[in-house]
Amino acid sequence: MSTKNEFFHPALSPSTNGQQLFMRKVAKHNPQVFTCVFIRLCLKSLAALWHICKLFGLCKMGRLFLTKLDGAFYTCKLCHTHLANIEELMSKTFHCRHGAAYLFNSVVNVTVGETEERMMTTGMHVVADIFCVCCCQNVGWKYEAAYEEAQKYKEGKFILERGRIVGGPKEANLISSDADEA
Repeated sequence: MSTKNEFFHPALSPSTNGQQLFMRKVAKHNPQVFTCVFIRLCLKSLAALWHICKLFGLCKMGRLFLTKLDGAFYTCKLCHTHLANIEELMSKTFHCRHGAAYLFNSVVNVTVGETEERMMTTGMHVVADIFCVCCCQNVGWKYEAAYEEAQKYKEGKFILERGRIVGGPKEANLISSDADEA
């Protein structure tokens, strides 16, 4: 294997060939995850971040415009970016690996990852993870398709994991904190 490191800025390159190979595989097969993780690592060095953004074509013209929501809304737990208006909340009875999850009709300020088939408690679905557009945290998923007729209502809807969001009306916070203790 060549000792030349053509993929990474020298100041941030992984220390072993195994780490380099792993990062190349992640970049190739799951660019959304690679982008989010690697940009977080690069925040230590602005020059390195610029190099990585140029290398992977992440630099886009203009600035990031965020949708600001009025009234009661939910935000990303890490960076407080607005994600969903309380009026878009359809159900609080969903669950994810980490606890409670809410079903929304629509969300804002997210990017949608690649679709995949995933077995859920209600059957097989085609879903895509959704990420906060600012901090790249995985905040939930989007239902793209459902195989069972009874689950078709979920298609095009979004799940936000309760542990990765904050906000909403005061009664929503009380209900969710009671449910988390049970």
